Amino acid sequence: MKPTLSFSGVPGLIDMPSGDAMPDGTFNLSVSKFGAVSRATLSFQITSWMAASFRLQATGKWNDVLPDPNDYSTYNDRSFDLRFRLAEEGTWMPAVTLGLQDFLGTGFNSAEYLVATKTFNDRLKVTAGIGWGRFGSYQSFGNPFGGVRDTWDSATGLGSELNADNWFRGPAALFGGLEYKINDKWTLKAEYSSDNYNLESGDRKVFERKNPYNIGVEYAWGDNVRIGAYSLYGSEFGLSFHLVMDPKNRPGTIGVLGSGPIPVITRPSRASNPDAYDGGWVTQADANGVLRKNLNRYLEKDGIRIEDFAYTADRVQIRIRNDKLDAPAQAIGRTARALAAVMPASVETFEIVPVVKGMGVSKVTIRRSDLERLEHTPNNAATLRDRVTWADAGEMIPVAQAPKRTCIRNSAGASCRASA
Repeated sequence: MKPTLSFSGVPGLIDMPSGDAMPDGTFNLSVSKFGAVSRATLSFQITSWMAASFRLQATGKWNDVLPDPNDYSTYNDRSFDLRFRLAEEGTWMPAVTLGLQDFLGTGFNSAEYLVATKTFNDRLKVTAGIGWGRFGSYQSFGNPFGGVRDTWDSATGLGSELNADNWFRGPAALFGGLEYKINDKWTLKAEYSSDNYNLESGDRKVFERKNPYNIGVEYAWGDNVRIGAYSLYGSEFGLSFHLVMDPKNRPGTIGVLGSGPIPVITRPSRASNPDAYDGGWVTQADANGVLRKNLNRYLEKDGIRIEDFAYTADRVQIRIRNDKLDAPAQAIGRTARALAAVMPASVETFEIVPVVKGMGVSKVTIRRSDLERLEHTPNNAATLRDRVTWADAGEMIPVAQAPKRTCIRNSAGASCRASA
């Protein structure tokens, strides 16, 4: 699942952050509003492990109940964030991020957090984290690292300076939530927020915070725009708009330019290594996750994204979205080479389905043995083209099933073998 953004314009749920990171080089502009609170955020994923954000927030009804020394009717605040990805999501490992919110600014939104996110079956994401400052203000459980945290003052703030003395100080609290992708367009979100909004819902009565639960639905309009509607804190209705700009996702690399493809990895012969052709690997619980991860290592650098992936012991089908290469044949060729490098030796047939605007446009079937045999043959592209078949995309191949096993018990014990 692609990362989604929070009300604060960083990878997250609704009002809470997540452990996800945006693709390297991504810009995003986010605008959100609930009640009298409005935010506009510009974020940039500087590297694969570090991101920065600049945010403007306007809080209305500021002077309605509690007089402000500066007589603000709307309090305007600016803040800067930094996020550091500590671990990339793997088969068992969640994505883990350390965040500093409003680390350089007035300190009005100051918070620190450590958060982890894990994806299950490419549809469900689970997030859990611990926060300090704003994110440690509801149901806090103590002061894990000790120290006293300075509080924000409407007359002076904390000053537009580095407030490192406050980092990870004071009470901490837990937050978390779920994100479920219904389809390519619609996503449901639910979260438990640890931000008590002490000033807004307490002293100044900007809004009433009845409970810590937020729920919402988001709609993806193409690859770049996302809009959402939410119920927040048991009393407010919220809206968000996110514009994501990733220069790497724009097709524009002419096929003959750019880096060359990886070589075709040739399998050992069946006679020299018969065990390599054993199809028992399909029964391994972690096979799908490991194969996807390894395929992504080859495909992501070419801007090729895996939309769907299924296999049997001798056949694999992969559905891809090409976000970079302007030559579809080149994207298919790069995908076939990646499959040759990653898939176990028992897989002979590669089915590659390019996806455009969510629809599979065709199915290209390549025999792996042809790919291996013709790798160094003169005019191999034309020769291989004659052996490739094209058809309608059709349905995904059935999910691989564990092979049936026949067991015979004798004096030497039980002997089992796979059967058709």
